[in-house]
Order: sequence, then structure tokens, then C-alpha cells
Amino acid sequence: MPQDDPEHVAHGAAVPPRPRRNALAVALLISIGLAGLDSAIVTTMVPPLVAELGGLDSFSWIFSVYVVASAATVTIAGRLADLHGRKPLLLASMALFLTGSLLCALAWSMPSLIGFRVVQGIGAGGLVSLSQTVAGDMFSLGQRAKFVTALSVVHGLTGLCGPLIGTVAVAHVSWRWLFLAGLPPGLLAGVLMLGWSEQKPNRRPRFDVAGTLLFVLATLTLLLAIEQNWQGLRLLVASALLVVASALFLAFVKREHIAFEPIVPTWLLHNQFIGAVCAVRIIAGVTLSGVLVCLPFFAEAASGSARAGPGPLLVALLVGWPAGSAASGWLCLVLGFRGSALIGAFASGMSGLTLALASTDGSPAVIVLCVGGIGAANGLLIQSTQIGVQAAARHHQRGVVTGTLLYARTIGMAIGAGLLGSLVDETLATRMASAPAELATKLPSSADGVIGFIRDPSGDPRGQAYLQQALQHVSDSVFWGVAFLSVLATLLVLTVGWRSYLTESPTGQTRTPP
Repeated sequence: MPQDDPEHVAHGAAVPPRPRRNALAVALLISIGLAGLDSAIVTTMVPPLVAELGGLDSFSWIFSVYVVASAATVTIAGRLADLHGRKPLLLASMALFLTGSLLCALAWSMPSLIGFRVVQGIGAGGLVSLSQTVAGDMFSLGQRAKFVTALSVVHGLTGLCGPLIGTVAVAHVSWRWLFLAGLPPGLLAGVLMLGWSEQKPNRRPRFDVAGTLLFVLATLTLLLAIEQNWQGLRLLVASALLVVASALFLAFVKREHIAFEPIVPTWLLHNQFIGAVCAVRIIAGVTLSGVLVCLPFFAEAASGSARAGPGPLLVALLVGWPAGSAASGWLCLVLGFRGSALIGAFASGMSGLTLALASTDGSPAVIVLCVGGIGAANGLLIQSTQIGVQAAARHHQRGVVTGTLLYARTIGMAIGAGLLGSLVDETLATRMASAPAELATKLPSSADGVIGFIRDPSGDPRGQAYLQQALQHVSDSVFWGVAFLSVLATLLVLTVGWRSYLTESPTGQTRTPP
């Protein structure tokens, strides 16, 4: 069968000729690279940004609103692309992202910057979701596995290099130029997209405004609940927010059942396979972000032969993730989607178990290898599930399916970071409150001063060892948690009906497995 046959490539998608397809592939790589670089590079802007704009008490919102906006957008953008076509939504997402970047560079105050980051986050969410969706349309299964993997590798590497690039850049130029730097490549990507033509939908669909608002509000409330530290009064606040989020999600589901053109179709809400895959991706997101946030604390807790420092550990995790994603394309073709996902889940569990057992006296090489193993295993798991589901979805379903999978991973990463933050705060607070009398007066007054106290060469050695034990307890809990969650992911992958989904579309039409 010809390689560019639409049915062979994308189950109904109109595939551009090879030169235009290559140009579009470059545009997609630029798009997802910009989104990944922006989310990573902003962390390095904080000191000069706050010095110029002020607003130290609210600077964290420049990260939070971006995450909320992009998380809520990935599913909505995917569904709108199914209804209105990929090209207009992809161009609109790029326009929003570049407009947001330009406005951020022109920000005159912290509130204005926060507002412009919302615009930028909406555009970034659309770019990530639609880049993955269009990749699923353009290529045959074998090519798709390779290109979707390339997108993930670019996204991972930009996230890895972003802080380094930002650190070097802010030492020589204004932070505003970091926002402006993405404009030329973004404009180039937009020009390349203009040369791509696609078949327009035969009808004009209706936009579910009420469903969209409910979905955005539910996502915002859920992420606000996750970001609480789950102690004292904030525990009550977080519980109340969870109740509100649950009510909003229930109202959203009810709305989708009566909407003429729902943002999330009812067949997707009731599809057990998609639900199981989303659960697997939430678990992978929790694992990745939990370990990522945990590593600096683990490095402070380690001593003697186990001390590897946070740098090598973070590099191992962030390099392992795109490496695992890169391997997923080949493994999916050789072992199938389930086999590839099983290897990822099992390897994640074994790496977490080894870390839990060797974290106190293992060699630095073993520690770094296991941390890299967690990154690679979860990269493999996340990418295998996405390639598998995209292979089964038809063209008019692929956008919302891809967006839903990305949404699940984003929520999982937010949960992992939130849980780890609460665990650190609670463990340190409990440890300092129950300290022996001879140590209590020598310990810092709050958890905020723990890291500085441990690093202080003139600090009390017994007090430092006492707090290092608390951080070691946090690390061990995370590593055991990784092993447990990986077992759950393995069971989900084993029990889910991969074959039944791949032979029957979500609308009930019989299909041939890819």
C-alpha cells in the first residue's frame, strides 16, 4: 500500500505531500520545543523579574496560572481540532502563544505579567496537544511512533536545557529578551504551517460554552486543592476545594450528556479502556514529578558513599525520560503497545524498589542509575500508551483522545508535586516538634531553614544528622511509593482490554487492528 495513502496513514486524515509534510514536521518540533522551553526557562527569571516588577508575595502565580491554563486547554484544543480542523486551531494556538510572549516581555507590573502568562499558557496547551494530534494524523504507525517520540524528546530536552539557558542569559541580558527570543522561531513555524492544507469539516459545529467553563473551573479548583500543603487550616481549605472540584466535574459530566457538541464526548467518558490508560498516565505523572521534587531533599539526606549530589540525579531523571520515550517507538513495533507499556511499568517498580533498599548505603553509581531508570521507565510507559491509543482512534476522535491523555499526565504531575510538598512539610514539622530537649534549641525555628541548617559548616552535627534522617524518611517513602504505584500501573496494563479496543472503535464500528 502506498506510504502516503490517507487511510493507511491516519484513518481518514488528509496527508500532505512529502515536502509539505516535512515542513509541517519541522513546525511541530519548533512548536513543542517552544512550549517546553518556556515552561522551564521562566524559573531562572524570578530574581531579576521580582527586582524590577516587585510582587514577591505573588510571583508563584506566574507558574501556577500557566500550568492551569495549559492543563485546561489540552483537552479543549484537541476537541475543537476534531470539530473545526487542525490547521486553524494550531495557527490560533501559535498566535496566542506568541502574543502572550510579546505581552509578557512588555509587562509593567506583576499582575499584568500574571495575566499575560494566562494567554501564553492557553497557547502552549494548544501547541502541545495539537502537535501530538497532527503527528498522529500525518504518519503511518511505524513513522508515527518515531515522530511522536521525537516530539517527546524535544520537549524533554528543552525542559532540561531551559534552566541552563536561562541562567546564562539573565546574566547578560534583560529577562524580557527571554520572552522575545521565542518570536522568530515561532513565526517561522507559523509560516511553515500556512503551507499545509487539510480537508475542512462539512458542517459548522456548535461550541459548548457551558461545558467549557465548567471544565476550566473544575480544573482550576482541583489544581488549587492539590497545591495546598494539607496541614492545619489548609487541610480544611484543600478538602473544601476538592468537594467543590468534584461537584464541578459532576456538573460537567452531566452537561456533556445533554450538550449537542460536547467538549468531551460521552463515548469517551464511558470508555473503560481510555479510563484505565488515563489512570496509568496519572500514576506515571505522580511518579515522575514526585521523584523530581524529592531528589534535592534526597541529596541533602544522603551521606557517605551514597552522596551523589542533586545535579547528577536530576540530570539522570531528565535524560532518562526522553531516552525512554525514544525507545517506545521501536518497542511498540516489536512487542506491541501492551508489551512496551508493561516493560515501562515493571522497570519503574524495580528502580523504585532498588532505590528504597539502597538509598542509605548504595553507591552513587547505583543511585544515579536507578533514578535514570525511573525516568526512562515512565517515559516509555507514557509514550507507549499514547502511541497505542492514537493508533486506535479515528481522525475525528484523535484530537480529544490525545488531549485527554495529556490532561491525565498533567494532573498526575501536579498531584505528585503537591503530595511530596505536603509530605516534606509534615515530616519536618513533626520531627522538629518531637526533637530531644538537647537538640530542640539548636534546630531551625521552621522547615524553611532546614536546608540551610544542614549545609551550614558551623551547624551542630547532631542536629544536622537528626534532620537528615527526616529527609531520608521522606525519600524512602517516595521510593517505596514509586514501587507500589508501579505495581498498580502494571496491573492496569495487564487487565485492560487492549485487543478489544484496537478491534472496535469507540463508536462501536468494527476495525482492523493497526
